[in-house]
Amino acid sequence: MEDADLKNVRGILADWWREKDGSADLPQVHFWTKEVEKEVAGGEGSRARKHLVAEKDGAVCGVVGYQMEPHKLIAAVAQSKKPLEVYMLFVKKESERQGIGRALLLEVEKYAREHDFKEVVLNSSDRWMDSWGFYEKMDYQRLLDRPQTHGGTAAVYSKLI
Repeated sequence: MEDADLKNVRGILADWWREKDGSADLPQVHFWTKEVEKEVAGGEGSRARKHLVAEKDGAVCGVVGYQMEPHKLIAAVAQSKKPLEVYMLFVKKESERQGIGRALLLEVEKYAREHDFKEVVLNSSDRWMDSWGFYEKMDYQRLLDRPQTHGGTAAVYSKLI
């Protein structure tokens, strides 16, 4: 992955990972950009986490991250014994509603089927409540709403595959 691609990933994350005052949550943006960079380079963490990016006109416009071992709170409500967790899915705001998020999520589902996972689960904070309808259109079932440590609520979704 080239520096320009990582810059685009960082920009996408900064657009979506916002504090209550509207400013970018820079520690989260930095952390997740580094995770993408490490995995793409085949380094530390590449076995536990995977990332895919979508490109449009040669520039990264979407990113999805998933992990083979879901967070314990997510695994506890999973409907199967072998779930895969999507922990981030973001599309550049200018590229929304063009099928990019759908394509990224379908690729994760394909990976899950090919690697004998039985379910895809995800946890979406109410700060991204607008995405909840998208997951429902993608046939994800809302399992529960759970309080978050920083306040607010997260919806946990699941799709058996």
